[in-house]
Amino acid sequence: MTNYRKTLGLGACLMLLGNLMVTQATADTTLTFASAAPAPAPINRAFEQWAQMVNEATGGEVTINVVAGGTLGRNGQLLDRVQSGVIDIAWDFQGYYPNRFPLSSVAELPFIYETALEGSIATQSLFDEGVISGEYDDFVTIGLFAFPNNSVILSQPLPDDGMLTGLKLSAQNPTMYAALEALGGVPVAMGIGDWYPAISRGTIDGAIVAFTAVPAFRFQEVTSYYYKAALGGNTGFTVMNRAAFDALPEEAREALMSVSGEAFAAHMGAFLNEQAAAGEGLAATTAEEIVEIEGEQVDMWRAALEGIEAAWIDAGPGDADTVAAMRSAVESARQ
Repeated sequence: MTNYRKTLGLGACLMLLGNLMVTQATADTTLTFASAAPAPAPINRAFEQWAQMVNEATGGEVTINVVAGGTLGRNGQLLDRVQSGVIDIAWDFQGYYPNRFPLSSVAELPFIYETALEGSIATQSLFDEGVISGEYDDFVTIGLFAFPNNSVILSQPLPDDGMLTGLKLSAQNPTMYAALEALGGVPVAMGIGDWYPAISRGTIDGAIVAFTAVPAFRFQEVTSYYYKAALGGNTGFTVMNRAAFDALPEEAREALMSVSGEAFAAHMGAFLNEQAAAGEGLAATTAEEIVEIEGEQVDMWRAALEGIEAAWIDAGPGDADTVAAMRSAVESARQ
């Protein structure tokens, strides 16, 4: 009887200890969120705000630590590091992963959407409807979003023909490289972090990028001419390692996802709209000119760029229905 009681007592203690350990583990879950953007970049605030939403939604059960500045990986590296479990969550541009997100690139086509908010909600909608979701099957997708339309930023004014003829430019995705080439520019592939010194040295004349990048990379210091048109925007994704997600308690998973998906896309779109306005304001402090491309000139640009959509369809796997679905999603987002 004594041995039985001792065994029973020991078993109860072990069970209690196990329960305490599980409680401690679930109560103190900290997830690492990697951002390759420079630490001062405003976009990191958007992710920190979302991290706070997660903390509040889970009642403090989940803490997300945003690590910025490329400490945990540069653009083009983070997706694989999330998949391998080196980091829990990360955001990046689809454009840094050639051929990996061909369907998602429909959101990058010129003259598709007007604002980051409608572009973000529409892109997330395509995911939710299953149009592009297969490209993210290896992850838990926190949300997709779209940056404001790209503008042309230059260290010199446009040539007299009103096109990009002969200018050496860089971009962030294949669609934008095709766009600058269609407008007469010479594409020069390099990461956005290398643009500032390249522009200052004259290696490139500028780039196609959204105004949101101006504060983050101090482009107002090396560019003075800005030309705005709906050239298309870069898309972004935020994904989570599936094992890390599955390790969370069910209630925590549900709470995290309650502020993800469309809620995350809307948060990012609204934030990026505000940052585009702020970035344009900063650019104006040193700009020689900021020009809205319109009238006959925008018709000329549209004509030069109209082949990009056809080429995108011909390249596959997307088709005209994919483009139509994106345009429809944008119209719904506007309402």
